[in-house]
Amino acid sequence: MNIRNAISTLGIPTLFRKVIYRNHLQTALFHSVHRQRYGGKYDKVQVADISKDEFRECIKWLSKRFRFLSVSDILKGDSRGLIITIDDGFLNNTNITDVLEEFNAPVVIFVSTQHIVSATDWLWFIKDRYKLIADEDADPAIVSDLFDGLGVQKLVELSRHPLIEIGCHTITHPYLSRISPEEQYKEIVESKQYLESIVGKKVRAFSYPLNDYDLNVYEIVSKNFDCAFAGFKCPLDIPAKYQIPRTYIHHSNHHYLNLKFSGLHVKPIKL
Repeated sequence: MNIRNAISTLGIPTLFRKVIYRNHLQTALFHSVHRQRYGGKYDKVQVADISKDEFRECIKWLSKRFRFLSVSDILKGDSRGLIITIDDGFLNNTNITDVLEEFNAPVVIFVSTQHIVSATDWLWFIKDRYKLIADEDADPAIVSDLFDGLGVQKLVELSRHPLIEIGCHTITHPYLSRISPEEQYKEIVESKQYLESIVGKKVRAFSYPLNDYDLNVYEIVSKNFDCAFAGFKCPLDIPAKYQIPRTYIHHSNHHYLNLKFSGLHVKPIKL
């Protein structure tokens, strides 16, 4: 038995979750949810993501330990549970709807609009990732599942699902602190305006790409959104609802999940 499994078996993570952080907000972060594990050369680009079956196992495990919350819940100040988030807005996010329905689990999908305008206009880091498997034998259907964005039609379909809320994740997924204030404004505000024009609803929540943001980014976000989500580190002294910490998940092992959602990995908050 490895150290992770031993700690989990001893019940330490459960103690922290049930006692110390009982009424605190926890947040799960996913990215791609592929149809399956494809194996072979595709392992290199699936290492940080999960399959649909693994996603279902994660949601099943979480459903037995947490109340699932929506954006509306946390905006009312409800911290007694867990909110599920997915970043980037890949086409493979359409794989999750039946899992959400099975467990009545609301989710926020944070979308970068570049690959909504054109599903095959991949985000910059996806272009880099594709180079790891690019050859004449790459299966187009698998490539689409791994790398394509939602596109307009699929985004609209997801936005109409009662368990799905669409959030904003900029246009091009940049390091926001490394670009000019004018570019920051464009990435944040224009992406929000575009999404609202597509889904016909107010976009209330924002997610900082790469967990990279500064005070100027916060000022823009706080004037245009009701809340914002960060990563596992929250570096600024700003209101909690504008840097909600998240636990990144890319595995469905129960001991792994038990440690990740103990409160020891990412400290839960109260709003």
